[in-house]
Amino acid sequence: MDVFQYITSKAEYPLIFLDDNPFIPEEEIFKVVKSDNHYKIINTAYFGFIIQEKLWIRHNHFHIIKEEHRYFLDKLATWIYHYQSYFPLIFSKENKTELMQICTIISNYVPISIPDELQIHDFIPTFAFSKTRNEIALNMVWSFGEKQVHSKQEPLSLPYTYQASKDRKIYHQLLSAGFKEEFHSLSKIKVVDFFLKELPRFRTLGQVQLDESLEKLLVEDSAVIDIFDDEGFLSVQFDFSMISEDEVKKAIQALWNQESHYQTKQGKVLVFDDESLKVAQSLQELRAKFSDGKIKMHKSRAFSLSETFKDKEHVNFSRDFKKMAYDLTHPEEFDIKPYEVKAKLRSYQKEGVKWLSMLDHYHFGGILADDMGLGKTLQTITLLEANLKPDQKALILAPASLLYNWKEEFRKFVPHK
Repeated sequence: MDVFQYITSKAEYPLIFLDDNPFIPEEEIFKVVKSDNHYKIINTAYFGFIIQEKLWIRHNHFHIIKEEHRYFLDKLATWIYHYQSYFPLIFSKENKTELMQICTIISNYVPISIPDELQIHDFIPTFAFSKTRNEIALNMVWSFGEKQVHSKQEPLSLPYTYQASKDRKIYHQLLSAGFKEEFHSLSKIKVVDFFLKELPRFRTLGQVQLDESLEKLLVEDSAVIDIFDDEGFLSVQFDFSMISEDEVKKAIQALWNQESHYQTKQGKVLVFDDESLKVAQSLQELRAKFSDGKIKMHKSRAFSLSETFKDKEHVNFSRDFKKMAYDLTHPEEFDIKPYEVKAKLRSYQKEGVKWLSMLDHYHFGGILADDMGLGKTLQTITLLEANLKPDQKALILAPASLLYNWKEEFRKFVPHK
């Protein structure tokens, strides 16, 4: 039933409509009025009634109230009909911030008219840091468009209000970093702690400027990582060109230990970004070994390594490494040397020879595990015929009962050898 009659001790509604949608009034219901010394919130339009915090009756319509709005709207209705004349919402001009907090809450539910001078203006703080002998100095500026504020007292005289929650976060961060709640202050915080803990937090709040002395001490550039084939192993080299060569090993050791930074003898702070730390952790998971400032791993990890770091921006693979990783995943495309055998290899046997040749080329071992009768012996003989030089020999380990079989197979397929 969508239409019915509703009677209460307060009013009688002969025709009522039940709306499924939550009520969102378009007309102004509240207004902020300014007098000489204060501001006052008044109710300017018919509010309606709240029934059991769930239904809002207004202008012959029942509206369902969202659960998250029920408590506040019920208290607002109670204030309008029971306490407005005794306890008006009055705020002094010095309490504009608290007034705007209330207005913001009300505006989340119903329309409220606010004078232009009370409209909340956002601002962008700029934190300018410089280094003295034993301290870090801060000079802070708040920018309201073209208007700039340089002291804690100036915002109080602005012709408009601003975000109180934002300035509380700023002052809380100042105290956390050892500064005072002032626009100009000094902190005895250690440079390392400032760079690692506090500087990232200041950057989330606004713009940060570092003077030349601090910029020289902070190294944030991501390391360039080179991966290349190195005498049977894969070598991983971190290029920390921003610090001296004699400290690179120590920096890599710190990174390998998953430390957040490395501080040089000259006081520079090399901050390891998340990308570099993840690369170092991934290398350890791939069983890479770190020794004497070098990171190495077996070449058999080439494919896993290439897959792990294929989308990493600062990881460079050498051309030889890329070729090896590609060959491991596309053995059917590997170019093999010419061979001469007295047999016509089937397609899968040719692929087997290419796979074995590719493994031999990169000095890998492999197991050809085809079923019996599919030509494993022929593929092995073809591999040896194509790759063995005249002065080279190959050792075949087999049960004694198969020695003559191997000899006969060689005579059959490569009689010229």
